[in-house]
Amino acid sequence: MQQKTTSGNNVIWNFFTPSSSVVSQYYSSNNTQNTPKCTKEEIDSFLAQSITSLTFQEREAAYEELHGIVSANEETIERISQWLRSFETYLNTVHTVGSAYEVAEAMDRSYVTAQEFRMMFLRADRYNIEKAVHRMIKFMEIKKTLFGVGKLVQTITLQDLNDDDIACLRNGSVQIAPVQDIAGRQILVGIPCLRQYKSMESELRARYYVIMTLVEREETQIHGAIGIWYAVAPSNSPATEQKYGSNSGLLWTLPIHWAAAHFCCDSFLAYVFSSAGILLSNAAHRIRVHYGDHSKCHRQLLTFGIPREGIPLNDKMEALLEAHEQWFESRKEQELIMVATNEARAQSPFSIQVRPEDVLFGRGRGVHEHQGNVKLRYLIASHQDAYNKAPITERTEIALGIVGQIKKRGGRFLKNEAEDWIEASTKESRAKITMAFRSKRKTKG
Repeated sequence: MQQKTTSGNNVIWNFFTPSSSVVSQYYSSNNTQNTPKCTKEEIDSFLAQSITSLTFQEREAAYEELHGIVSANEETIERISQWLRSFETYLNTVHTVGSAYEVAEAMDRSYVTAQEFRMMFLRADRYNIEKAVHRMIKFMEIKKTLFGVGKLVQTITLQDLNDDDIACLRNGSVQIAPVQDIAGRQILVGIPCLRQYKSMESELRARYYVIMTLVEREETQIHGAIGIWYAVAPSNSPATEQKYGSNSGLLWTLPIHWAAAHFCCDSFLAYVFSSAGILLSNAAHRIRVHYGDHSKCHRQLLTFGIPREGIPLNDKMEALLEAHEQWFESRKEQELIMVATNEARAQSPFSIQVRPEDVLFGRGRGVHEHQGNVKLRYLIASHQDAYNKAPITERTEIALGIVGQIKKRGGRFLKNEAEDWIEASTKESRAKITMAFRSKRKTKG
């Protein structure tokens, strides 16, 4: 592995400047070399004192999440329905005129209003409605900047990355670790010594792709992931990068919850700056800095349940990329299968092609788990109490209202006849919903 004299730890300088009031406490007034006066013990003590601003319950929750012993917030149909309604209500109060989100909504409203899409942001911000809405709006801006307007309402695949992006992706500077932490959470590792890119945009697009593959798993959305920046080696990349702050924005804007973040470095100066950065961060209670050589940082990570295999570097600081290459090949294969499936659907003899928003008549696991049918069950649950209390005449109106909501979102009610999908009548659709209300009421009783 090629190494240069420029230290990967120097990139931290771009995040925290000596002009910060917090950082300045670490320097003497006549120190022109920017050499820290304090010791590691003094910094650790200062960091520990800063955490005391948290309540006892907050400190306990932070400790549990760091060590992977925290339980996830239970998601029930009723809670999800309430969160999504509150999400839409607050979104309507936010000024989005001219934003990337407004453009995306005009292009394909069903994409940005889909439950699975919005739940990613709600889970990332631990179901805080306002934070989740603003994260989604910022996310659309970043996606537009990195991939253009045309990709706003599409899932980014390897086909959307150019050759330089792919090179950044395959060099392993950011990768999903081949192992999980002791709590079974996925680990994203950033390794500055592997960074090689022609433009910062290519690296950011590659990182976007890797992180978004993490949140494909609902389990990761719910329990969060672990982030590690392992700056314990000389770097192949430029020491200063004007756009490097964009990387920080990317990490905290994509729809993923970082249950814990670890920064490892072998430079005391980097340790000082990163420690100061913790104090300026809103997520200070979930961030830890580890100072020492390769072996010492490994031992410190072990105390947080992160296996040695979580850092794909051997004792000689040489990259171990076999697992990362297998991941890359697996992604290519998955996306080829997806393309072939879509092409097969396009060539289907059915006159009507089933869309995710459609509600299907019939039985079986495929129908039950179809996205449109799942959404219908959430709508039924959210209207169940009102339906139970309403007189018979009003129940018909409630059922017709749900039919209208499904159709407004681009969905249809489809039934299979003579090996073909045909659209059901409004009367048949209303009858299906009425039956669903009755079945749920009986089950609840």
